[in-house]
Amino acid sequence: GRNIALKQNASQSSTYNSDSSRASNAVDGNTSGDFKDNSCTHTAEGDRTPLWNLTFSRPQFIQRYILYN
Repeated sequence: GRNIALKQNASQSSTYNSDSSRASNAVDGNTSGDFKDNSCTHTAEGDRTPLWNLTFSRPQFIQRYILYN
């Protein structure tokens, strides 16, 4: 299947490091799990209610999803 999350609107409750752990890193197409590749998202230490959110630009039918870590 195709990646319907690619470049969609992602947000999170906080950011660990503004340069390397933005919410948008999760939908940039880079599936590397190496934090040094600036491909990961991470909320701030001490965030008591960590949240990551994805909003699609239009309704989507999702039959299967794959998460990379």
